[in-house]
Order: sequence, then C-alpha cells, then structure tokens
Amino acid sequence: MSRRAWLLLLVLVVYAGAAYAGPVDAVTNWFKEQFEALWADFVEFGRDMLVFAVESVLDLIATMVEAIPSPDFLQNASICGVLASAGPWATWAIGTFRLAEGFALIGGAVVFRLLRVFLTAFQWT
Repeated sequence: MSRRAWLLLLVLVVYAGAAYAGPVDAVTNWFKEQFEALWADFVEFGRDMLVFAVESVLDLIATMVEAIPSPDFLQNASICGVLASAGPWATWAIGTFRLAEGFALIGGAVVFRLLRVFLTAFQWT
C-alpha cells in the first residue's frame, strides 16, 4: 500500500462517519479489551514473580541458618539441667514470681502481634 492509501485508511478510522462507526468501534473495543487483559496478566505475573523472589530469598536464609552448627558446650545442656545446678533459690524465684506463666503470656503476646502484622499485610508494624 502506498503512503497515501495508509493516510486515507487512518483518516477513515479516526473520522469515520455513522456508516463506519459500528465495525470500527467493535474492532477498537476488541483491541482495547485484549490490551487490558494482557496488561492485567502482566501485572499478575509481576506480583507472582515478586512473591517467588521473596520466597526464594527467605528459603535461602533459612537454609543458611539451619546449616550453622550449634556450639559444643550447648550439645548436652537443657533448661532443667541449668536450673538444677542453680540451687534452691532459683526454684523459689521461679515459683514465687511465676516466671512460667509470665513467659507464656509474653509468648502469646508476641504470637498475637506477629499474626496481626501478617494478616494485615504489614500495616500494623
């Protein structure tokens, strides 16, 4: 097609009269819908790629942390063993100040806060 024919076709599409408005509008609307669907799929792909990248980085960090060996002096240590060697005053302090209930309450509060942060998409940090 010559340049003049392309220009005439462009003018016809842009300034189409009432006789050509129906088919031209149908074609342009179809192209618009296809482009919008393609853009929506591209945005969704970008979000999925971001989630995949974050998940991969967090998995890598978790693997690195799990690969760190525990120190030798902690191999046979336990909380009961440490508290047993602390003496009778430790038993009295734990019972009197109710440390077990306090640690359970603090742990519940931390779990609640982290759960709230994750469920609200980090709006409450």
